[in-house]
Amino acid sequence: MKTTLIQVSKSAYSRAKLSDPNNQRCLIENCPETQGVEMAHIFDRDTSWRPSILDSIEWGWKMKKGSLNLDTSRNIVFLGASMHKLYKSWKWTLIPEESIVCQYLHPVWGTPYLRRRFPDIQGQTFRYKFEPIEDIEDIYIARQSTNDALDITIHEYPFEDFPVVTSHVHPKYYVILHLGRLLCGGISASSRRSLLDKYPWLEEVENLYSRWIAMLPDNAEDDATYITPHHQGLESPSVTCHADNDSDSVRTPLRRICNLPPSKGRQSRSSSSSDEHGSDNDVENTRWTKSGIASWAEASVYE
Repeated sequence: MKTTLIQVSKSAYSRAKLSDPNNQRCLIENCPETQGVEMAHIFDRDTSWRPSILDSIEWGWKMKKGSLNLDTSRNIVFLGASMHKLYKSWKWTLIPEESIVCQYLHPVWGTPYLRRRFPDIQGQTFRYKFEPIEDIEDIYIARQSTNDALDITIHEYPFEDFPVVTSHVHPKYYVILHLGRLLCGGISASSRRSLLDKYPWLEEVENLYSRWIAMLPDNAEDDATYITPHHQGLESPSVTCHADNDSDSVRTPLRRICNLPPSKGRQSRSSSSSDEHGSDNDVENTRWTKSGIASWAEASVYE
């Protein structure tokens, strides 16, 4: 018997379309929606199967427990079918701007902010760099012009001339999480080394990811800013499990994606971003570096 997550609601899809500055064109190839463009989650929505991971992320991000919805439009982009498949296979990623990553670090100590000082970075759109990871040396990208469908630019590996892309996806939520997951055990050691050689500051992304999925402090369940008191009479944000209850086309419900009841023969995956590496434990398979340990120790003292 297997369980599966509820399907992405029509409202979640509508919110993503409304937020997308590229009008549902493929973020990478820039082809229109009519050419097989698919909805894609940046950070795997199947992480909702791992409540302990979401507990930790919610704590690190100064959120209420049970309120992180991975179907938010800030976690959804549109990709052509081939680019989507390569993304799910961890063949390429998006690199956020270093200045954005630095805003999550203490300006003096360079350590990740703890919960009480977690920054709320605003912005409707953000800029990202397309970066190959591995096994796409023989692939080229045909990027279409927005104004002229016949105007196509061919980009070849290593894609150094590929333009910076703009997206509504928030780096706080998902690009740093996804990239941190890759760096902390999701890709080969040689691919990781290549990324760090090119972008040395990505080690800070590793540190952020390690902090954000770390075990909760012992007193977390006593923190009123984290736990919603039962006496308030509010429905738990993680209880509602029906996609059709999500009828708001503007705001994402503050609740987690839920599992449907177990059923024989049901597919165990319902995500547009499920990776193809076959491991349910890789999210927690973090690599602690010397700087990561030092970061944790310094934050404990100075925060």
